[in-house]
Amino acid sequence: MKDLSTYAQLVEKLRTERPESSITGAFNATQELKQLLLVNSSSLLEDRKLNTQALTELLIQAARIYQADMEGIGKEELEVWGDNKNAWTIGSIATLTAGDMVGIMAGNAEGMLSDMGAVSKVSEDNGYVFDLWPGMDGTGFIPANKLAIAAGSSQTELAKSFVKMMLSTEIQKTNSGVGLPVNTEAFDMLSGMDDQISMGSSWKVGGREIHFSYGGPSRASVERLKELVEQADHSLEGNTFLEDIVVQYGVSALNGSMTVEAAVREIQQKSAIYLAE
Repeated sequence: MKDLSTYAQLVEKLRTERPESSITGAFNATQELKQLLLVNSSSLLEDRKLNTQALTELLIQAARIYQADMEGIGKEELEVWGDNKNAWTIGSIATLTAGDMVGIMAGNAEGMLSDMGAVSKVSEDNGYVFDLWPGMDGTGFIPANKLAIAAGSSQTELAKSFVKMMLSTEIQKTNSGVGLPVNTEAFDMLSGMDDQISMGSSWKVGGREIHFSYGGPSRASVERLKELVEQADHSLEGNTFLEDIVVQYGVSALNGSMTVEAAVREIQQKSAIYLAE
């Protein structure tokens, strides 16, 4: 998948091959749009101005994906998963995939041992591969636990020593569960724990119990992940205020109660004052 259009084509193709259940792990329009915003949100702003061309393309392709996705979702699945308003993380998608409930794992990997452990298990059991998900701004990373030093600080040396400490191997090697370590040595240390932890989950759908257990990521998965991490050289972080407005009106474009053009106009109008400040 190289862009949103290719992704939409793939979802539509998989729907013809797989008439039942979700393809992307989204079970309502909000989940679908939030999932797509993960790597596409950063393209919606250009010099603090709304990029209406990028927004239009996002909503057009999101509507295609959503319509193909929802064609195969049954009443029971909606009752179990449809009330969740948040996008799935890649770890929770992996657990659903293990139960043969989705066709594509998509989302953000939030932890080395948890999410990547689940992805590693599913990939190796099913012969899957994983890759960076390209957004409209290309492939990159989503930052977590950010640090900065205020330009007007009166204690910049103390602040620098704090940042240095937080980036040290000693701190970075602790499994915070949020984000991947940026310290290479800590990354390697955390990735060698596949036989030291055991996690899992279970649920019941249609009278069928599904169990999924896994450890840390395998060495092969870690090496693949490391290759991908080294390619992710720019931030794909978006603006959360704008994202909320896009979801508010974009959902209507996905479910057909509003045209894409009308949704773009509403988003443009509602965000104008904020972007002008």
